[in-house]
Amino acid sequence: MQEFGRLVKKSIRNAGGIPFEFNTIGVDDGIAMGHKGMKYSLPSRELIADSVETMIRAHCFDGMVCIPNCDKIVPGMLMAAVRVNIPTIFVSGGPMKAGILGNGKIIDLTSVFEGVGHTNRD
Repeated sequence: MQEFGRLVKKSIRNAGGIPFEFNTIGVDDGIAMGHKGMKYSLPSRELIADSVETMIRAHCFDGMVCIPNCDKIVPGMLMAAVRVNIPTIFVSGGPMKAGILGNGKIIDLTSVFEGVGHTNRD
């Protein structure tokens, strides 16, 4: 997603604007699953909305480009966009890239979840 960010910043500069980049938190459900960290996943949307709104309002931005990629970050940024009511563009960060195991087998998020489910049954 940093590549998208660099391209967006370059495009804003080319159009005569001054880009300012900032990040927000993101709770990873894959890591937070199975322990008390799970209770932070859903409320993180509000923290994301608050942090984006804070940055936009504190620095009086004229517009916003959001590059989200998660089921908490997308709604959090949408909530912020509605609150700040400035021109906003959403650019999808896209799906998570699949990996390749040493044996050449392709592994993706679905196969990881399937593996966790299989392990928990034993």
